[in-house]
Amino acid sequence: MTTIRDIAQKAGVSAGTVSRILNEDDTLSVAASTRQRVVQLADELAYNAEKLQTNRRWTKSIAVVTTLSAEQEQVDEYYRKIWRGIYEASEKKGVKVSHIFRLQNLSEPLDVSKFAAVIFVGAIEKYAIHELYLKNPNLVLIDDRLVHVDGVDAVTTDLKEKVFELLNAFWTSGYRDIAFVGGKRESMDLSGHYVSVDDDTRYAAYMSWMQSKHLTPRAVLAGWRTADAVTATNELLNSEEKIDAILVASDPLAVGVLKVLSENEHHIAVASFNDVEIGKYLTPSLTTVHIPAEEIGQTALVQAVERSTNTRNWPIWLVIPSYIVYRDTFVN
Repeated sequence: MTTIRDIAQKAGVSAGTVSRILNEDDTLSVAASTRQRVVQLADELAYNAEKLQTNRRWTKSIAVVTTLSAEQEQVDEYYRKIWRGIYEASEKKGVKVSHIFRLQNLSEPLDVSKFAAVIFVGAIEKYAIHELYLKNPNLVLIDDRLVHVDGVDAVTTDLKEKVFELLNAFWTSGYRDIAFVGGKRESMDLSGHYVSVDDDTRYAAYMSWMQSKHLTPRAVLAGWRTADAVTATNELLNSEEKIDAILVASDPLAVGVLKVLSENEHHIAVASFNDVEIGKYLTPSLTTVHIPAEEIGQTALVQAVERSTNTRNWPIWLVIPSYIVYRDTFVN
């Protein structure tokens, strides 16, 4: 029969440390990698397996780290759906989401070492992912890009492919003068500072497709607010260049685009992303990409549980497909 001393000898720590880890002592100051190694050895050596399976702290306590403020999430239906998915899955799994760390509001350095797993929501620098992984290797990323970092799980959707699908649909309908309205992608570090600005996935895909068709891009990256889209659309309409269609990076921006088009009585095809509730009630109703935000949140929670219970020790990089909802602003 395996004893605590057997585990301690193989883990290279004291029997007391092993005992405190297996008894869920949160006051113990020890590296996350050491905790994980002890737990894994306990599994491999079948130490009190039944008790470990039902009582592990690491199957009950998950943290979420996000770049967004509570106010930003309240006005963004996409992120609200992600949270809904996380909480629904946590209830089904019997797992507690015990802490939410908002990088914008941290009063002290981020420490996630004591949690079973960490779900990260938002755009983060790649080096910051490595920093977070060193603090807790049971890490799952939710982002608009599928960031490949060794050992780190990630879940996202197929934004690039849906940009191409919409643009091909525009092309099939005879549109060649296609504009883009969106914003830039801002990435944070773990101290809550925006440290870089680069191309959003949808914008990058638009530029790539336009180049492949030898078309002239007409992109305005004014920002992510509805008011920014109003400014961007006015800029496009005030130019002397013809516009047949506009691809918009998000539904809240599309609201601003449609407002300006309606006021100026312009009949231009519009397609967007997110499939927020208001889109179907706009006049005309909005063609949009339905992004499976709830499913993304649910999947991230399941992945976090898998990593924290040693169900698997390899990363999964998962893409959940989206689909286009065709409505009045563009009928394919």
